Amino acid sequence: MNADRDAAVLTYVENAVLNDGEEIVWRGRPSPGACARIDLSRTIFGVIFIIVGGAWTLLVINAHVLMTIPGVVGLFYGVRLSIHTLTYYLKAGRTYYAVTNRRVLIITAGRSISVDSVSGAEIKELRRLEKQDGTGTITFRYKVVVGEDQYGIRRYRSVGFKDGLWGVSDVAGAARAIAVLQPAVEDVKPNAPKE
Repeated sequence: MNADRDAAVLTYVENAVLNDGEEIVWRGRPSPGACARIDLSRTIFGVIFIIVGGAWTLLVINAHVLMTIPGVVGLFYGVRLSIHTLTYYLKAGRTYYAVTNRRVLIITAGRSISVDSVSGAEIKELRRLEKQDGTGTITFRYKVVVGEDQYGIRRYRSVGFKDGLWGVSDVAGAARAIAVLQPAVEDVKPNAPKE
C-alpha cells in the first residue's frame, strides 16, 4: 500500500505539477519524530494549560459550577495547543519532499494530493542542522510576514511545517539541490553558530 501511494504521488507530480523542462533533482521523506518537534514549545504551553486548568477545575468543583468555567476553558485551550505535535507527527507519514531545478515542492497526500511550491526567490536564508549520520533538517523560511498594521509594523508567524524539510535522510544532498535554486543564499555549515 505504501509503495503504491509513493508511486502514485511521484506519477502525479511528474504529470500534473512539473512544468516543461523542470525535473526532480532530489526527493525525500520527513521523519515523524523531527516533524513532531517543530512546534514543541506550543505543546509545552498546552500541557501547562491542561495541568493548571485541571487543577483549577478539581479545586473549585465543589464550590459552584460557574467557578469551573475558567478551568474547563484552560483544559480545552491546552488540548488545542498540544494537538499540533500529534498532527505534525501524523502528517509526516503522508508528506513527500522534492527539489526540482526551479523550486522546492512539499507534497501532502491524503484523500487528495496538495502541493506547496517554494520558489528560489522565496528562500531568504538556508539553515541546515545535520547529524553525524547524515540526517537532518533544512529550514528556508524564518520570518514569514502575515500582515502589517496601520502603523506599518509587520506581524510574523513562527516557522511551521511548510517552512523546511524536516528530518530528511540526506540533508547534504537536499541542501546542495536547494542552493542551486538560489545561488545568493549562503548555506550555513552544519551545526555552525551564526555570527
